[in-house]
Amino acid sequence: MKIRLSEAPGRLLPVSCDVTQEEEVTSAFGVAVSEFGQVDVLVNSAGLTFPETLLTGDTETWKTILEVTRSISFPFFIGCFFLSRN
Repeated sequence: MKIRLSEAPGRLLPVSCDVTQEEEVTSAFGVAVSEFGQVDVLVNSAGLTFPETLLTGDTETWKTILEVTRSISFPFFIGCFFLSRN
């Protein structure tokens, strides 16, 4: 994606983090603030995939998928806390 968008206007800062880990989310916001000075827009595209179906997958895999899905709003709230304190 970074290579494909390198010719587009603006700046791209891809940051990878585990949205279920508060420290990683806080660190990602720190990187963004260091790079841009502030955060105006948050694009939260957290997700993962496994090559199993509902019929063939084990319960641990589905627990992981549901945990990440449940955690998708977590970065927004952590970001609000981070930005309001810095």
